[in-house]
Amino acid sequence: LPPAELALEATGYERGTIVPLGSTTAWPVFADASISGRIAMGAGRHGASLLVDAAALIRSLDATVADICTEPEG
Repeated sequence: LPPAELALEATGYERGTIVPLGSTTAWPVFADASISGRIAMGAGRHGASLLVDAAALIRSLDATVADICTEPEG
């Protein structure tokens, strides 16, 4: 993770609350291929979340979908 000050300066959000919506900069968005259905995502502040349709969010953000997550061993 970037230092907290750098994250805030770059995105306008505190680290841990960064979301792909509402940013003053158009950042590339990546989504893991396994997400589907209704998902919870951060809402730009600590303690808040949004429930959204994954497919609609991916489409609206023109996100790159890839196998980017790994499952824990064990």
